[in-house]
Amino acid sequence: MLTYLNHHLLYAALLRIWEGLYQQTIEKNKRFYVDPAGVSLNFLKHHRWHYCHLLAEELSSKSYQTSPAKRCHYKIRNKTRTFFHLQLADILLQRLWFELLMPRLEKYLSPHLFSYRKGRCIIEAIKSCSAFIRKARKAKKDLYVFRADIKDFTDTIPVHFHSLIWQQLESLLPEMASDKAAHAYSWELLQQLTRPAILQEDGTLYQNLYGLPTGTVFSNMLGNLYLTPLDQCLASIEGGFYLRYGDDFLFLHASADRVLEASQKTSEILTSLELTLNLKKQKFIYLTKAGKKDVDAPAFLGAQYFEFLGFNIYADATRAPKKGQTRKLMRYFRQLILVTAKLTLGESLEDRAYALCEALNQQARLFETGIESQSDLIALFHSTNRFYFKELDKQIALSIAETLTGKKGVDAFNLLPYRKLRNKYGLLSLCQIKNRKCKT
Repeated sequence: MLTYLNHHLLYAALLRIWEGLYQQTIEKNKRFYVDPAGVSLNFLKHHRWHYCHLLAEELSSKSYQTSPAKRCHYKIRNKTRTFFHLQLADILLQRLWFELLMPRLEKYLSPHLFSYRKGRCIIEAIKSCSAFIRKARKAKKDLYVFRADIKDFTDTIPVHFHSLIWQQLESLLPEMASDKAAHAYSWELLQQLTRPAILQEDGTLYQNLYGLPTGTVFSNMLGNLYLTPLDQCLASIEGGFYLRYGDDFLFLHASADRVLEASQKTSEILTSLELTLNLKKQKFIYLTKAGKKDVDAPAFLGAQYFEFLGFNIYADATRAPKKGQTRKLMRYFRQLILVTAKLTLGESLEDRAYALCEALNQQARLFETGIESQSDLIALFHSTNRFYFKELDKQIALSIAETLTGKKGVDAFNLLPYRKLRNKYGLLSLCQIKNRKCKT
């Protein structure tokens, strides 16, 4: 497919991709990135035209061959993750393939898939789920929920000769009967980039039979593609709601039998794909406002909400950030309170109270006007559960009272009452702001 482009088009595309890659490394403060061959992006800044020209020439003449990748280990959130360190030329080619294949891939992907797709995101996924729950609630139907994810997803996708991934990937290539040599070379190059040779410490080379090259643009793209059979199956169950984001997926239905049927079909499809469910995260929930259990469906746990993609989704179709995200928000607010308190040391209690409330009000106004520039507040913009906002209001006010009085817990409110912070010092309420936003 690459070889169908002439030299000038290849050169222009590679140079544009290089510019984008360099800009990304600057934003991430990694402009001194050096690939396994010792080529640095910073060095190539002044030689990029010649570099892209030579690469385009090799591709046009069908002489370019990929280089071995280097395996690197990084500790992320107390977990050791393995990434593949590719040479710069291979990174550029992967990104070029990605641009060429994505428009064709979009035709194959399910509308119920929201991960790593242009114009789709977690927020849209959560909103679509809330809309289905709201519709069921209007019809006075309780829902049964099947929530699961796949164990070590990208690390266990088969890439051996008999894997479905090759059939899926080849279907994305256009048929070019007039130039079979070009088609064969493009296909071979795509295979090498999908399953690169890996250089071991002893100098020997090997290729994985399972696992996509983590840390590359291919891993997300092929992860979306590989689970297409699961998307088609669960989305076809009449009366249900199916949603997938990466390896996390969700199925809701008003019938417990249909949900169990979806679970059974999921196991069968994943077995055929040589994947396994993460049983530790698999949940069967009977979703009601009271959180009661259904005696006729003992496999389902009664609950008022369930967690998915960083949000708690409630039986009344509202949503709020899960506990971990709430703790992160409160750390942000407390840090803001502490900084403001230090800046106002030596002033009267009343002046300090006005200053702290105004500092918090500035963040509340961002929320009210819909500005999402502050990343720590993004989860709040898309939350709709008023009980959550009321509790958050109290936690913020308590943190102000504790900082100003030196007391802990509700004793701080005895010296600086919650109502006084609201009425006298003008502390805005996130719950009231949310109510106004819903009315407008």
